[in-house]
Amino acid sequence: MILTGETGRRKTHLAVAIAYRAIQNGFDVLFTTAAALVEELSVAARGGGRLAKMLPAYTRPSVLVVDELGYLTYGPDAANVLFHVVRWRARSFSTRWRHRLRCPSLRLVSSMGVP
Repeated sequence: MILTGETGRRKTHLAVAIAYRAIQNGFDVLFTTAAALVEELSVAARGGGRLAKMLPAYTRPSVLVVDELGYLTYGPDAANVLFHVVRWRARSFSTRWRHRLRCPSLRLVSSMGVP
């Protein structure tokens, strides 16, 4: 699910509510910012084989909420590490992306699938 909209539209609040409900229903949840995810995995990727050890932190939780996607400029390997997370999670788990990218015709996209 991707939540989009301008700043102050309560996307983070909605993402937290979804995560909280998932916890109430017995799911394990990880809530992180895109900056933290990209930084940790980028450092691991440059660390010679550590990416495979770090990925489970983001691929094991039943629900992953990634907040603040689009607020900052990321390094050149950001797309690669995000791809790894999405690819592995798309196999069996739910991921929520919350960002402020402008896309006026798109407000909520559900069941984002990656082949």
